[in-house]
Amino acid sequence: MAAVVEVKVVPMGTIVPSISSYVKACYNLVKDDPEVDSELTPTSTILAGDLDHILNLVRAMHRVPFGHGVDRVLTQITIDERTDKDHSIDEMVAAVFEDLPD
Repeated sequence: MAAVVEVKVVPMGTIVPSISSYVKACYNLVKDDPEVDSELTPTSTILAGDLDHILNLVRAMHRVPFGHGVDRVLTQITIDERTDKDHSIDEMVAAVFEDLPD
């Protein structure tokens, strides 16, 4: 995989403080996509795959809260893209643990 992208979609001005229903709706857009690997974390969604495809997914995720009546959405994206080798979510995490002392 050429890119690993972290996405946070935050609906602003919701009536209740919980945003889990929005997170679920966003994650449902990507979880079964055969072109990306995805991982849901407590604070974001991680996507790995072709960057152009991922950016299209991010655009769709960003629009989800608007479809549920939210008037303002803040989306944060972190892109880690390599051209020297493919990398995956699992490989990146494993590399961190390899360097940690026992």
